[in-house]
Amino acid sequence: MRDRDVYGKKINHVSFVLLLAILFLLMIGARVGMLAILEGQLAELEREQAALQERIDAILLETESRSYHDVEDIIDELPSGFDQIGISDDLSIALGLSGITASAYSESILDDADLPFSANLPDTLRAVKVTISMTVSDASLLPAYLQWISDSGRIFHVDAVAVDYLESGALVSLTVYTFYNDVDL
Repeated sequence: MRDRDVYGKKINHVSFVLLLAILFLLMIGARVGMLAILEGQLAELEREQAALQERIDAILLETESRSYHDVEDIIDELPSGFDQIGISDDLSIALGLSGITASAYSESILDDADLPFSANLPDTLRAVKVTISMTVSDASLLPAYLQWISDSGRIFHVDAVAVDYLESGALVSLTVYTFYNDVDL
């Protein structure tokens, strides 16, 4: 190869391999930078999830620690039959009042489920298991939803709450029980 062009200027020979090596290093640097940013965002979401789970656990502990009456005192106040529409309405009202915007909402209501308690209870006491699954846009409103459920006119026992964060919003799974006194009036 020549060192000078026809005008006498020195020709600079840039190695194609050197350009590829520089491009490769830039790409590796960009990937490492993107991974660091994404790991930071993931850590932040995990901290938010842990904080929300702590708030939910605190509400559940507070709810569990409240004991107003013995079962024998309130069993006559329970509904005397299974009312699926009433249960669904109470949960829908609580959802609306809490301000949660839910998508992919599904609700499963199982009559005469096993009681969630190990204590000896009257034979006429029946449990209704309600399993709710929904995708919410703002998971921080979930404690308000649980509060509205507990404030409804029906007795609900929150058995399990699971929150999984998504890219936008969160997937929430709830298991609650409500009760009725199965007697013929």
